[in-house]
Amino acid sequence: MLSVPQSQIDDEITYGYKPNAVGTGLPVLPLNELGDREFEMLVYSLIEAKIQASDYASFDRIVLMKGVGERGRDCVLYRRGLVAGLVQCKKLQKKMSRPEVMEEIIKFLMFTLCEDELMPTPEAFEYHLYASGGYFEPAVTLLSSFSAESQKEVKSGNVLRIIQSLKDKYATFRANDEQVTLDHLKKTLDVIRVKFHDGVDLNLNLASYPIVTSKFFRTMPVLDPASFEEILTRKLEDSGIKFLTDQNLKDLYRRLSSVPPEFQIALGNVDLYGYSEHYFKFLGKDGFSELIKRVTELRLFLDLKANDFAASLIMPEMVEKLTKPYVYTGRVLPFTLNVISQYLVRRILPSVMSRASPKVVLEKMHPQLGLTKKALMDSILDECLESSRRFFVGDYSGFPDPDPDREKRISLFEGMHAGCSNEVQLKERFIHDLPLIMHLVDDIEQTIIAAVPQVRSVVINDMAYFDDPEKLKRIFTTITAIE
Repeated sequence: MLSVPQSQIDDEITYGYKPNAVGTGLPVLPLNELGDREFEMLVYSLIEAKIQASDYASFDRIVLMKGVGERGRDCVLYRRGLVAGLVQCKKLQKKMSRPEVMEEIIKFLMFTLCEDELMPTPEAFEYHLYASGGYFEPAVTLLSSFSAESQKEVKSGNVLRIIQSLKDKYATFRANDEQVTLDHLKKTLDVIRVKFHDGVDLNLNLASYPIVTSKFFRTMPVLDPASFEEILTRKLEDSGIKFLTDQNLKDLYRRLSSVPPEFQIALGNVDLYGYSEHYFKFLGKDGFSELIKRVTELRLFLDLKANDFAASLIMPEMVEKLTKPYVYTGRVLPFTLNVISQYLVRRILPSVMSRASPKVVLEKMHPQLGLTKKALMDSILDECLESSRRFFVGDYSGFPDPDPDREKRISLFEGMHAGCSNEVQLKERFIHDLPLIMHLVDDIEQTIIAAVPQVRSVVINDMAYFDDPEKLKRIFTTITAIE
């Protein structure tokens, strides 16, 4: 494989042409002023930075190709040392059409017909297309529902026509049997995953990686009124002040801003407005202790329920996204999902509770916090393999004793191993299974964390809301939704 060493990439970036990028506060970069090779290196550098930040699906390595004999690949993506995807870059002034997209993908898949190593596992393979000019609407429809839409292309005869066209264009394909090629494409088009990105996506992503941007563009700062407002808003938010647009924030602001400083009390777990220091002196030590106790109990109740809520979401998500499509069809071993379930619990619950305890306490409760994703997965895999090893040799010391459900428990273990008779076979199967589902595991983690925000606050109102028809209406809508 003709890959490019990092030292050569750095040299090419350093001494290459850098277009001027006007820094208006908005991420709009002159992507099409780059050369084709510079555009490929820009995409490579962005993805490499995202991988380093564990922010590019579950890929852990990207390699830039030399640009010759690349077989429809500008970069190769790896997961756990195995080829798991590619990146194809198209620096175009115009949008890509649906036929152009299909031809680009089919060209690569025709190479895989004779070279299995280009795509070892089609079901776990991702094709990432970066087109600076974007896509016409029919192409977007194709890419958004690629499996279904590509099969329409097969049935319409378009795929066969593209095969014939590519055979005319490339001597490499001329000896290919058209029916064999078509059968190969039918299968692979149905299972590979296609991700697409345009210039807008690149601009937005590069805004989060200014070091990458600076390697390819000379930024010239210019500020317009709209950008100034955006920057001012961001600076205010960094200082703890927000432009109020949300109705609940407006309500809260009106309530709190009218309270004089001498009636504002900050106690750590709770801030109180409308109560003075004299009031707390009146409460006395016992009253103050009772207040802190009740506030702590309420916070603890809500935090523990948030923890339980997050835990309750894990299994339904796994059943829908992993068990039904992968375990029920025999593509993934139940043992693999046993490891994954424990991995998700140890990844999600500490995140959900991250603001509920001081950092020192949280690290003691969850010692795995400092581990990378890979290190955590490997640790859990070792634990599960050790448990299975004992089971294989008839050591049931980890089971309850007495155990009236012993036979049922043994049957469950046998089903979980599904034909594997030792820990070596289990580990080999896990390593085979993980690339197929890791992108879905990441999706589940992100979905659940988004469903249970880390920052959770409680505002206790007085009864005056009964006199506010608009607020009563919002309250009624919320209660109706909950019921």
